[in-house]
Amino acid sequence: MVPMKTRRRSPHFIRTLFWVLTALLAASCTSGSRGEPVATMVSVPEGIAREATGGDWKEAARSKNVQCTIDDIDASGLAGDYSEDVPRGTWTEVRADRGQRCGDDFETLMFRLANCERVQRKLAPLQCDLRLVWVARAHSKDMKDKNYFDHVGPDGQDPFTRMKARGLSFNRAAENIALTPNMAFAHRGWMDSPGHRKNILTPEITHGALGIVRSEQGYYLTGLFMTP
Repeated sequence: MVPMKTRRRSPHFIRTLFWVLTALLAASCTSGSRGEPVATMVSVPEGIAREATGGDWKEAARSKNVQCTIDDIDASGLAGDYSEDVPRGTWTEVRADRGQRCGDDFETLMFRLANCERVQRKLAPLQCDLRLVWVARAHSKDMKDKNYFDHVGPDGQDPFTRMKARGLSFNRAAENIALTPNMAFAHRGWMDSPGHRKNILTPEITHGALGIVRSEQGYYLTGLFMTP
């Protein structure tokens, strides 16, 4: 399989596009198996949102695959809090608090939306382990810093290698990535894509988190989902 390559574009042009790519996992990720990537491009009119809640949520709600938007979750206290921090070394399990904050405001918003989509379909909500936030955030930052968009980094590491390197063990895992101007388009884009939607809604998945990093082109998103 040849990785998808993207040509350099001006920041203004990239702001009008939404890109998503996923590796689908039907079984244990310890095998390192990967499905065929899926890419979607959607035209959007506005620039990069500076608030986590920014974007056209009414347009997102038009999709038959979207059952949750900003009006269906607790978005109180979510504004523009943003972090690129990633602790060094490996970590033991770090659970989020019972308030279900899972990273910064952008990451928490997307986490709550994913859980809302699961609950609407009578699936158990995901638990937040902050190790997943940090692994996902590190990959988003790496994509921004090195100007690429893929599950596999220039160092050859795939999502599962990155997770194991930080002390995470799992029987099943999946990763979604996106480059988007706001969270409304990211959420609709993932829910409209069968592969991304499957990763979010797989019943056996128990843990999940987002890592989101801002760039001139938009927001790099990495979503990690796993069953320990």
